[in-house]
Amino acid sequence: MPPLRPVSPAGSEPDEGDDLIDVEEHDPLYVPLEELYLDASASEPPELDRERVLPPAFSEHPWIRRAYVEAFIAVAFHGATQDCAQYMLECARSRLVSFSLTSGYDIPGLARMAVTLRTAERRLGLDANEHITYYFLCDVCWDRHHPDELNDLPGGGMCVKPGCSGTLYEKKLYSDGKRRRVPVKVLSATSIKQSIQRMVLRPGKLAELNSWRSKVDDEPGAKPPLTFEEWAGSTDGNHRLYDMHDGWAWTSLRAGLERRQGGRWSIEDVDVHDVNQRFVALPNGLILIFNIDWFRALKRGNYSVGAIYLTICNNPRSKRFLPEETMLLAVIPGPEEPSLEQLNSILEIFVPELLELYNGIDVRVPGEEQPALVHGCLIANASDLPAARKASGLRGHTSKWFMCPVCKQPLHSLTDPRCFDPEEVELREEERFLKYAFRARDADPCTREEIAEERGIRWSALNLLPEWYPVSSTPTEFMHGAFLGEAKHLVQGILTVGGMFAKRSRKDNPQKKFEAWMDAMWWPGTAGRVPKGVAGTGKADQWRNLVTVLPPGLYESWQVDGDIPDAEAPPLKSKEKNAIKSKRVAELVRERRQAAAAYDQATTLEDLEYIEQTAMNKNYRSHFEAALEWCTAIRIWGSQSITVAEASRAQVCHNQACQSWALMNCHLTPYFHILIHLVLFIRRFGPVYAWWAYMFERFNGWLAKVNHNGHKGGELEATMMRSWVKNSLLHDLIIQLEALGEAKAPEDEESIRDLKRCLRGEKRTGQNRGTLLSSIAAMTAQESGELIQYPKQSRKYNLRTEDLYTPIFRHVRDMWKERVKLVSDISFARDGSPFIAIAVPFYSHIVIAGQRYGASTTRRGQANRYAYIDGRQAVEITHILRVTHTTEEEETLTADLAIVRPFIPSPAAADMPWATRAADLGIDVWKPSQRGPPQVVDVRRFSGHFALNYIGYKGSRRLWVTMSLCHDTQEPDRIDDFEGDSERLDNY
Repeated sequence: MPPLRPVSPAGSEPDEGDDLIDVEEHDPLYVPLEELYLDASASEPPELDRERVLPPAFSEHPWIRRAYVEAFIAVAFHGATQDCAQYMLECARSRLVSFSLTSGYDIPGLARMAVTLRTAERRLGLDANEHITYYFLCDVCWDRHHPDELNDLPGGGMCVKPGCSGTLYEKKLYSDGKRRRVPVKVLSATSIKQSIQRMVLRPGKLAELNSWRSKVDDEPGAKPPLTFEEWAGSTDGNHRLYDMHDGWAWTSLRAGLERRQGGRWSIEDVDVHDVNQRFVALPNGLILIFNIDWFRALKRGNYSVGAIYLTICNNPRSKRFLPEETMLLAVIPGPEEPSLEQLNSILEIFVPELLELYNGIDVRVPGEEQPALVHGCLIANASDLPAARKASGLRGHTSKWFMCPVCKQPLHSLTDPRCFDPEEVELREEERFLKYAFRARDADPCTREEIAEERGIRWSALNLLPEWYPVSSTPTEFMHGAFLGEAKHLVQGILTVGGMFAKRSRKDNPQKKFEAWMDAMWWPGTAGRVPKGVAGTGKADQWRNLVTVLPPGLYESWQVDGDIPDAEAPPLKSKEKNAIKSKRVAELVRERRQAAAAYDQATTLEDLEYIEQTAMNKNYRSHFEAALEWCTAIRIWGSQSITVAEASRAQVCHNQACQSWALMNCHLTPYFHILIHLVLFIRRFGPVYAWWAYMFERFNGWLAKVNHNGHKGGELEATMMRSWVKNSLLHDLIIQLEALGEAKAPEDEESIRDLKRCLRGEKRTGQNRGTLLSSIAAMTAQESGELIQYPKQSRKYNLRTEDLYTPIFRHVRDMWKERVKLVSDISFARDGSPFIAIAVPFYSHIVIAGQRYGASTTRRGQANRYAYIDGRQAVEITHILRVTHTTEEEETLTADLAIVRPFIPSPAAADMPWATRAADLGIDVWKPSQRGPPQVVDVRRFSGHFALNYIGYKGSRRLWVTMSLCHDTQEPDRIDDFEGDSERLDNY
């Protein structure tokens, strides 16, 4: 038997010198391209009966089922060959046959036991190929064909579409002397209907998809859709949006529509049966969003692969963006991105399914004899700007006249402050986009280009869907817009290239100060970091962290004796790189201002001369105030929940910042204008957490790390798709095994344990980094009720010898006074219960609502030793312990406690330039390196994390500054007086 090799680490990447990742032929995910299209007679018949609720292996004996799982794990996770798996299965069958013969025990299904990995996977429901369709495309026009058509096409392999010279397939000579057709470009796709059916077969899944119905009005029934005026958020600014179902779109969607010709705009959605039915009030009305994006599949080179994901928003937020809850609809073959016309060939696969789903499909439900009717409606494209515009048929964001699809502001208006005032812009009628999109569908190429140029729209297959509109269904994706767009441009484009970090003297270099301050930052161990240096690249999480710490960072680099100077930054030296870039940027801004003046009839010669003379305003205080307003807006918008009023207030802050930069002649990108409409999408779809692209980007990274053997014609992409589907099927198998109940055998328990261990890998509780992973952990804890998680290891101490007995005794005595009368262990009182604490477990860390907190007195707790309690009171955590006490009635009382030392507020906080925005920004100032007396608190009072650093103040004084990393809601006010049920440790 070949030796087993360890599986590659989850984050491993190819060597620097390799363009490709070679995969051995026995790799279970690798299938040569030509084998995907072998005749059906040449392959084994599928083992999965589509009418069954459970895979065939669940009708076999648990011993056989266990043998299948062992063989699968050996190949999929430990590098065994398929020959090795067959040997394992044959040995298992031989042992079972021998046992049956000698014992007389009949083992059901033994005669038909699978002895090949492929058959075993089918019996377990793990054959990914049964859920994937391998379409083949023309390599020029991307004309799409079903695999059944391959052998029916005319000879020669040329594209059958009139006027196209592309190739569909080549002929390859096999070792058996036969020639077979092998497609040149393969598209791997899955079925939406089958994916939903597979999800609903999970026990309790359909009920979980309806768990969002928390109010009486949410219950299914005959209910009309709500107009915007009827939506609670239209009149109540305090209406809080926790999820997508709190937004207006959720209750405004209509059921029973058909998109037909007619009406004012020649295209309209018609309620054909006049039911006037709210879509989500259907018994199982599913709301869907999709993401489409391209990523580099190889570490070197420009081979770009696309992916289309579909997510069910009825899922709880803690599950919505998990891989097993997300459908990978297609992996789009590279090496280049397709045009919209080519992309339509792919979207047309899914549009008929979405139309059928909108009208309702029957699905089988575990434990139910009758099928359930499920409806689905696609309402949003949650993709980055280029991908979203392409899929919806809109012109790109650098288009001269169609930079913004919401309003009519042209690209050159980015130099005008009115471009960032919603009251000054003229909104478009998006029905007009839809009208001309349908005209473009049936037009000749020249007319299509004319429509695109004059009307800003191309045909997208998505326009066939009821309730789908090119603009309102394409929200501005916040992660790309705010962090990878605006934040990066602010630091690198406005401040760095603009010269705001220019050296002021030999000993005064703002850029070095800024970078040194960032390097000195203390971050919690579970938080990310910031981009390296002002010119560094970074991920969205890193730019988000930079937004959090930017105001104090700018203050530290610019301040003079505690104040931001009301003065101009010195000019850059002419030979500096930033000076050269600055000249090019200034010329671009000047050209835009000239273009704006050319379209303004009131422009005079004096205006044109003034434009030639204008330069960027480099006043430190003006830039700081603008950055402060901008950071405030991004912080508020980025909250996990947000009220309508808060979203509008953030909009005002963002608009004011952009207007200030425009008045200062700064170079602004289209994102700065496009985000002035973000509040419209927040009202429509709820908080940005509900629909942003963090996890989709993470999925792309996961696919990019899938081992593959090359990139010929879709072979690489097919391997990625099989890997994704296999992962989902594995989760389904675990759920099916766990749902066996009393029928679950010990062998099934072992299979569940082993499969979970393989999927989990080396991850540990509280170790995930990143915005969405952290929020998912927190939401999972809240929904499951598992608020507190302790590590397995602890050390036990006697509270007396640690001088902790008295304060902890007082704390638990008051805490449990309604249930027991505690007395000291040295008390002579006869009517109380002595509090004995000679072996109290102390822990290095604890995880609360998905957030990790550590004790500073332990090595493992150092990285998370600082935290907030009661809102925004910063503390150092010195000990974490769990106290238990058993009463005379045999009742066990438990207290989860921590000993903390609070930071001491500094009176200088009122003098800081961010003082008026401190609550919004989550920034507080404290006396440096000073902490109050230790106190006992319940660990449930922990309320989040912060970044910590020093800042300079008047003279040579230094202060501590904390910057909140909490994003659950808008920042709470700090509790300056540290009160509550805590006890001071006077003798600690």
